[in-house]
Amino acid sequence: GGDSSNIIKIFAHIGVALLLFIVGLNLDLRLLKEVGKVSIFAGFTQIIITFIIGFLIAIKLGLSNITAIYLGLVLAFSSTIVVVKLLSDKKEIDSLHGRIALGILIIQDFVAALVLMTIPLINQNGDINFIFYKLGIIIGLIILIFLFTHFILTRFLIYLARSQEILFLFGLVWAFILAVIFDYFGFPLEIGALVAGMSLASSKYNLELGSKMKPLRDFFIILFFVFFGSQLNGVITYEIIRNAVIFSIFILIGKPLVIMTTLKLFGYKKRTNFLAGSSLAQISEFSLILVLLGFTLGQLTQEIMSLVVLIAVLTIAISSYGIYHSNFIFNRISNLLNFFEGKMYEKI
Repeated sequence: GGDSSNIIKIFAHIGVALLLFIVGLNLDLRLLKEVGKVSIFAGFTQIIITFIIGFLIAIKLGLSNITAIYLGLVLAFSSTIVVVKLLSDKKEIDSLHGRIALGILIIQDFVAALVLMTIPLINQNGDINFIFYKLGIIIGLIILIFLFTHFILTRFLIYLARSQEILFLFGLVWAFILAVIFDYFGFPLEIGALVAGMSLASSKYNLELGSKMKPLRDFFIILFFVFFGSQLNGVITYEIIRNAVIFSIFILIGKPLVIMTTLKLFGYKKRTNFLAGSSLAQISEFSLILVLLGFTLGQLTQEIMSLVVLIAVLTIAISSYGIYHSNFIFNRISNLLNFFEGKMYEKI
């Protein structure tokens, strides 16, 4: 019935907002200081190259220009949630390749957030001044929120943190307050939640908050995928499957190659390059939100939505397996990777 799907939709929205809040908690911008140059350069290079190749593949497959732009963006981002979860399970989040991967993810999520903020503006009104005016509001909002968090909220958190439960509730309330504020200004409420997470990421309680959020995160990840699964109600044609396979092969092989080549320029060893590159071989929760947005704005068809959900399922499943067995895979194909051997000795 329409009601139940609406309820699922509302839950999915809340779920996405919470997911992005948790993504935000992982985006500690201080991390960029450590692996800054590498991650910033590799992150932007990878986004641009992946976008261009993705766009060209889409055009070659006969899709429209606007669809090709969306697909290029969809392919450019990797999943912070999946990567952080798997690398933490393997205790590799603090390893060199883990830090580089996280740094690249921070850049990606930052760009993804900007894209998500900008798309509805372009749609509403083609006037460039209007777009800049709205973006100005957003940037102003974000700066205000960060200043508020830094100078006022962190002091307040010291009291809240005496009780884990209160800290947890506070995290949720903060995410929802900012979601509502962003919604009020006409931006996707998910972005508000992301900013809420990012504003707390550099506070010393982000780990406690993050670990408290884990069960909730897992629950909403399931809801999120159930919701997207329920969007697959269109007919899955041979063409959608074929396109999904083509794009997935590019994500699973092409994307790591782009990252490995970039990291090689910085002189990292092939093992680090392989482990960092292969951990980013999937599409992001942002990709799904982006397609949902495009679909809601009437710029994308149901088929494209099904296509992206299929790419997400394929790439997340295969890359998760790949990340779990990354050392084993590396040892098997190490000899093939000599091209990616950098010239510098790594600082451990």
